[in-house]
Amino acid sequence: MTAIFLNTIDSVNQRVSSIAHDKVIDELNIALSHGLYQAAIDGTMRELSNWYQANPFKVLAGENYTPPKNYVGEVLADSDLKQAGWYFNVNSQAIYFWDKVRLTQSYQLQLIYRDLNQTEQFESLTNNIKNLKMVAIK
Repeated sequence: MTAIFLNTIDSVNQRVSSIAHDKVIDELNIALSHGLYQAAIDGTMRELSNWYQANPFKVLAGENYTPPKNYVGEVLADSDLKQAGWYFNVNSQAIYFWDKVRLTQSYQLQLIYRDLNQTEQFESLTNNIKNLKMVAIK
């Protein structure tokens, strides 16, 4: 009976963590969309190329977006993780959550663009950005 109770508690904790994790990614994607639309209005779309694989918590910080309270900061390696929270790994250019036991899925800020010259690389003078979003990586 105790084992069933503990398994149920663990299952609920995992679901709550998953929901909270997804909420942060969804909020980032909303803020990125807002940034894209604002750049289109302001005529500063080319400047968005600087956001490619950048720390989304930093580039979005401002009046329209506040990083989560449990955003800890940037690290160079997983061995630098000290407390539970969201991190940006400078080397992998990805964000993830560490709960002191395991890392969650990693995400990178990606430019979704129309590759007009078929080079398979973003070139701000040639290609048009269609979207900015957090993309899950391995």
